[in-house]
Amino acid sequence: MMESLGLKRFYLHLPIASMPHKDVLKAIEIYGKEVVPKVKKYFKDKSKLNDFSIKWKA
Repeated sequence: MMESLGLKRFYLHLPIASMPHKDVLKAIEIYGKEVVPKVKKYFKDKSKLNDFSIKWKA
C-alpha cells in the first residue's frame, strides 16, 4: 500500500488524551515491538531511508 501511494514516511498518531494511561503504555509497547521493526525493515529493504528520516535504534 505504501508503495502504491508513493509514501516515504510513516507517522503514528496516538490519541493519548482520550485513552487510559495503561492503554497508552500498552499501545506504545506494541508500536515499539511490533510496528516499528516492520516499518523499519520495509524502508530498509526498499532503500527509502534518507538523511531526513528517523534514525531507528535497535
